[in-house]
Amino acid sequence: MSSVPEVSSPLASTISAIAMRRLDEETAANQRRYQLVATVVVVALAPRLLGIIGPSAVLCYLLAAVHLLVTILSDMPFGVKKLIPMQWHGHLELVVGLALVVAPWVLSDLLASGQLFFTLMGAVIFFVWASSNYGDKRFAALA
Repeated sequence: MSSVPEVSSPLASTISAIAMRRLDEETAANQRRYQLVATVVVVALAPRLLGIIGPSAVLCYLLAAVHLLVTILSDMPFGVKKLIPMQWHGHLELVVGLALVVAPWVLSDLLASGQLFFTLMGAVIFFVWASSNYGDKRFAALA
């Protein structure tokens, strides 16, 4: 088995570093795309799969539709219209995540059938927000 000689020129090292950074950014963007699609699917199917009814079911469908719309309109590599800047997307995600953790407990009579689901989804959305780098110029460069 032949081995490839290691290139040690500064230009080759720079090109290699740029290529690896680009690959990492594309991988992160793809992972984010799958997270967003999975969130829409999970929230949309929750009423049927988990027996969520009444106002809680309506909230699930509304959240799924809004999440899909915001995803399509966000300035991301896979955004269709790119009307919503990534920083705004991040702010929306933070507010929705926190609201989903708190609202089911404050409005427990209204959202009783989805209380645990909304709390867990809020925690997941908050975690995604906390682990994302909204407004990063490198992320926007992929768009």
